[in-house]
Amino acid sequence: MLEILQTPALWLTTTVAFFFGAVIGSFLNVVIDRYPKIQQREVNDAVASMTNHLIPPELACFYEHESKKRQPLSLALPASHCDGCNRPLSWYENVPIISWLLLRGKCRTCGVRIPGRVLWVELFCATYAATVVWFFGMTPFAVMACLVLFVALPLALIDMDTQELPDPMVYILLWAGLLFSAGGVSRVSLQTAVVNAVFFYCLLWSVSRLMPGKLGGGDVKLVAAFSVYLTFHNALYLLILSCVLGLVFVLGGWLANKLSRGKVCTKFYSLRIPFPFGPAICLGGMGVFWWQNIRWLL
Repeated sequence: MLEILQTPALWLTTTVAFFFGAVIGSFLNVVIDRYPKIQQREVNDAVASMTNHLIPPELACFYEHESKKRQPLSLALPASHCDGCNRPLSWYENVPIISWLLLRGKCRTCGVRIPGRVLWVELFCATYAATVVWFFGMTPFAVMACLVLFVALPLALIDMDTQELPDPMVYILLWAGLLFSAGGVSRVSLQTAVVNAVFFYCLLWSVSRLMPGKLGGGDVKLVAAFSVYLTFHNALYLLILSCVLGLVFVLGGWLANKLSRGKVCTKFYSLRIPFPFGPAICLGGMGVFWWQNIRWLL
């Protein structure tokens, strides 16, 4: 009888988790699109401030006027708009998943295509959150599992787009893991988490110095951040699995590029172009994270 009464509540919480995940996925799409642009603008402004004295006086007023005309750029501003015609989107064009399907992936005004990644990020986050809540309920562990993915996913996609891993997002993953360990949500003790972070950061930092250009500083920090959720042995598995996945991505992309005569994987996936290692770390981290926790829970 109790199971029958719990079933509607389970379906309700799972449905709420699905919609919550879709909303988070919609926000992550904004982060993936805008955060690199925000960083680039900050870099441009810093360079401009250092070179202001080199601008002739007759052009200084022009540059100052142009800088004031720029729209503010943040995760909140400007409001969602079409990249083709700059038309602000109506509220019903911002409904996660549903709006993309109803619009068939196109702007209703100018017909510019909306990337398919927008849909699958929202759908994946919604399905992931619903699945976690279905099996583990509205528990602290479910919060931890969702937070890890909701940070790892934009990190992987931003790295694919820009070959950069934003430090603030990596630090969120790191400090959240330490807090989960301190609060007893993670079965990894706080002492183990700290030791893992320090050990793997120092190890990979040393490798990056011995092999300049082969491993980025963001990759070093990301491995250290994932290691706080894992036991020491599983963190070693993360390192091995990430390297294997990175090799598979590079060779698979290189082969696809060759077979398609350059029509596929032309941006990266070349043996002569630095490869974004972040996606391999994130995929390996999520895999080992779930392998570890499912073994403990079962």
